[in-house]
Amino acid sequence: MTRDHATDEALARAWQQGDRRAANRLIARYTRSIDAYLRAHSRGLPVEDLRQDVLVALGDAIHRFRFQSRFRGYLFGIVRRVMLSHLRSRRVGRGRFDASMCSLEEVLGEPSISPDLEAQRDLIEGLHSLSIEQRDLLVLHHALGVTEVELAEIYERPPTTIHGQLVRARRELAALVGSPEDTVRGLGGGSVAGTIESRLRLLGTMLVGGAPVPAAPRVRVWG
Repeated sequence: MTRDHATDEALARAWQQGDRRAANRLIARYTRSIDAYLRAHSRGLPVEDLRQDVLVALGDAIHRFRFQSRFRGYLFGIVRRVMLSHLRSRRVGRGRFDASMCSLEEVLGEPSISPDLEAQRDLIEGLHSLSIEQRDLLVLHHALGVTEVELAEIYERPPTTIHGQLVRARRELAALVGSPEDTVRGLGGGSVAGTIESRLRLLGTMLVGGAPVPAAPRVRVWG
């Protein structure tokens, strides 16, 4: 199989000019990461439906991408908005939805964890107890590799603010999993030297590796 050397931005520009193959290549490049982000919220969420909502929203928004920033940040801004809309709909009738205040536990209840992620239960339960905003920052940055600069663009905040929020979120997560930030429990159940960051990176690898990629993703986002 030949490696696709085209940059995200080159494919996005071609998509804007009506190139369907470029659109499909760009979507295929990120399908696993999109699914990983969605799966990270809870087992049982309608991942395929939410993914399709993301693709439709991306198709509507691709012509507004102006290339001052990286496409990945632009995409995950859309993915996050779709997920927040879904969570907001689950919160209807149960009080105001505020991602900076509400946790996933308040919106979805206790996390439903798939068997392949059981070894990370304490980490996932800790993430579930953080505010949705804190949790998203950690998952996007450490598990899915979105940079602090890209997060600043997504959240429309200075990078220094994002950095400080990540530091606080890591500390809160470390307290929730019951270990100091620099000595957390490893996957085998024993005590190993490690960090919250390394565990989140491992969670991201597990999520991406476990997320099925359709042979031909459904794309109904252009005329």
